[in-house]
Amino acid sequence: MRITKKVARELVGVLDETREKISKETKEILERIGQVYDFAEYERRRKEVEDRINDFPSLVNQAVSMITIAPSAGRPKKLNLVQRTMLFFLTGVLNKSNRDTIALLGSLLQAFIDVEISYKYIERLYSDEQVEMVLHNVFVLMLKKSRGLR
Repeated sequence: MRITKKVARELVGVLDETREKISKETKEILERIGQVYDFAEYERRRKEVEDRINDFPSLVNQAVSMITIAPSAGRPKKLNLVQRTMLFFLTGVLNKSNRDTIALLGSLLQAFIDVEISYKYIERLYSDEQVEMVLHNVFVLMLKKSRGLR
């Protein structure tokens, strides 16, 4: 996805608005400490987070479809780009080391997608340029979706 100056300005504007919104919400939360907890607000926010998490796979698929990958020499990857990106994201969400992530997910991955991977495979995802491009595109798509931009 190519980013023009116009799109960059729009995204910077979105980031500024989001930063102001977060600081305002944080100030309101700090002012409310000691008050009765608002369960309706909690449920609204929980639902919003749940919707965003449910949207993530479709955003990853859309972000991958924007990328044209030239065939390269060498051994083919064990996982496709969508699977690699989701694994990288899941590793971050679990907030565990690469070894712990494989200990938790290794048997599941082998059972469901019939691929055995090691912690080293996850370490290589951190420097995978294709995964980086997909995450960048997902970020841009999320910003555009949250603000109703093109």
